[in-house]
Amino acid sequence: MKRPYSWILPVLVIAALCVPAVALPDVGDPLVLTVTPDVPVTGGDTINLSLTEGNPGDLAFLFYGDTLGTYPIGEIELDLVPQGVLFLGHFPMTGQIDLSFTLPDELPPEVSGLILYLQAVSAGMEMGPGGPAVTFHKSNLDQIEFE
Repeated sequence: MKRPYSWILPVLVIAALCVPAVALPDVGDPLVLTVTPDVPVTGGDTINLSLTEGNPGDLAFLFYGDTLGTYPIGEIELDLVPQGVLFLGHFPMTGQIDLSFTLPDELPPEVSGLILYLQAVSAGMEMGPGGPAVTFHKSNLDQIEFE
């Protein structure tokens, strides 16, 4: 037996996909990125990253590079020239993502004296005056310095 209202869900999904999302600039409180230790690191050291003040459900990305400068991402500008990006996942209900990793005991000589700059960006959807809107938030700049 056919359900009389089974057509409603597909129509709503199609309508939602057809409504253009409007990108909004950095809205609300910025993200807070904390990287420890605050001293130069070497092989075997553990690095801890904490990203706070995120909106639950928003996507989190960590950009990294060894050069400072401005670089547009959506409607915001990073304070570094990215050489790569890591997807950190979705912000949980706490609005905080924590990550720890230990460097290998033997680091390549190319990283000696390197300063790696880090900056996080979140992206999410909010209902704006014109319908769904993509919002971006960025963090402060932090760094990892290698001995």
